[in-house]
Amino acid sequence: AFYMLISVVKCIDGMFICENDGMFENPTDRSTFWHCANGINYLKNCPSPLVWSQAIQTCTWNEEPSTTITPTITSTDIVSSELHSDESVEY
Repeated sequence: AFYMLISVVKCIDGMFICENDGMFENPTDRSTFWHCANGINYLKNCPSPLVWSQAIQTCTWNEEPSTTITPTITSTDIVSSELHSDESVEY
């Protein structure tokens, strides 16, 4: 089964608001996260040099998003895998 965790961080006038219990990313500082319990928010720190990962709900190593490199085809050769009727294949 595949589950996607979706969280919405609600801030009013710069203050974080707990709408549900759980742990939520801090949009202004990745080394901290919000822990909500019974409507009360607690700002918690990840141990240095870790950062909060909302996807796995824990502090983890900072991994910057990787850049995807798209290969460019510069060859004009055409590769064919067709078998012509006058060709025979033996195994």
